[in-house]
Amino acid sequence: MTEEVKAQEAVEANKENEENEKVTTYELEDEDFKLFEIPDDYWKPPPENTFQDFERNPEDVQPGTPSKINLRLIGGHSLWGHWIWNAALLMAYRQDKDKFYTKNKTVLELGAGGALNSFIAAINDAKNIVITDYPDRDLIDNIKYNAKNLFPELVEQKKLNVIDHLWGRDVAPVLALNNNEKFDLVLLADVIFNHNQQKQLLMSLYNTLKPKTGIALVYFTHHKPWLAHKDIEFFENGAAIYGFKYEEFETKVMKPMFKVDFGSELVRSTVHGYRMWLE
Repeated sequence: MTEEVKAQEAVEANKENEENEKVTTYELEDEDFKLFEIPDDYWKPPPENTFQDFERNPEDVQPGTPSKINLRLIGGHSLWGHWIWNAALLMAYRQDKDKFYTKNKTVLELGAGGALNSFIAAINDAKNIVITDYPDRDLIDNIKYNAKNLFPELVEQKKLNVIDHLWGRDVAPVLALNNNEKFDLVLLADVIFNHNQQKQLLMSLYNTLKPKTGIALVYFTHHKPWLAHKDIEFFENGAAIYGFKYEEFETKVMKPMFKVDFGSELVRSTVHGYRMWLE
């Protein structure tokens, strides 16, 4: 009897397993499929490009040169390349006034964004200019657009070049556009706020700036006043790791980029200009 019970139990167990393995199907109605539909406004087009004029100070405009530069800016970007920042503006005014920085010099811009300062260098007779930014097609294509539209002859002569560069990586492709030599002037306009990339940026600066005679211009704002000390660590680490010398030589209070923001408006409105060099 026991064997028969066991055998029957086994049969019932197999039946139950077979029932469990069966797939229950339902007829889906039109309403059910709407769960998988993508709303019409889900894929939003990217913001349109904008244009912004940089008006040069009349006393700094040489005969035969433009009084303003019309820049195309990308519509929006996570790396903030769709703005001309106060630091870039003040650096441009300084370059335009003190033309010795760029005249007959080789110039590199790191993290160029709209590349305003590279174009100011072009106006002021830089010998060779290399513009770089993060390897992002939209950023790089927009810089190339501005270069070709503003200075087609320099682009044709290969005296104005655009190339992507990821900070801290091999600088050989950048130097190759400057006869494999380091640069007389390196421009850094509002790029040190990215604190976790400061050491990589310092590495690129060290590997591209000509020692003894080269100068780096570094302009920035404390966008987060409570982290101002992190901005200054860029210079402190540059001195400690690579032996950079540095000094602050210009400070100017401008209109805040964003009227409503966290932290002191005065701090957020102040642009600092530093020089760095290698002895």
